[in-house]
Amino acid sequence: MKNLSFITIVLIAFVSCKDKGDLTISADNLTECPAETNCSYIFTESADVTDNFNFKSGIYRVFKVQKRNGDRSESLFIKAPMDGKSFTLSAEEIKTRFSLRTDCAGCFILVSKPLFGTVKGVNTTPDKPADQAQWLLDINVVIGTVNTEIPVDTIRIKQYFSPNFVYN
Repeated sequence: MKNLSFITIVLIAFVSCKDKGDLTISADNLTECPAETNCSYIFTESADVTDNFNFKSGIYRVFKVQKRNGDRSESLFIKAPMDGKSFTLSAEEIKTRFSLRTDCAGCFILVSKPLFGTVKGVNTTPDKPADQAQWLLDINVVIGTVNTEIPVDTIRIKQYFSPNFVYN
């Protein structure tokens, strides 16, 4: 009986201490940029996002997706923790660390809010300095309009992100 109790305690300790660094994301089925659209996938460190959807100094690693097609522009920002070589944002964290904005001529600025989903990221070049790093993100977030909790769209992106800064 003592052996069974000891094994149970060891298993519980092992499972509860699992390192976030074990996260893996398959590079299969990467999201393609839509036809006639310019896309960029970048990140910056020690940053945050202003109310006007610009970078500012902060405590996050901010990932940005920018899609431009003619007079239409979509910007998506994800605020991830600075520490570690991988991360997973919970459904609650997504509500405060994910923002999406659509601008277009002849229409109002559309600001959506995340309702739920998952965002996972892995540094695929952990031995390189931050300005040479590449992150692979898997984003699957259901969004609604700012005034409702009704889902109106799902954002699905799986892509590599490059730094938009240089050290030295």
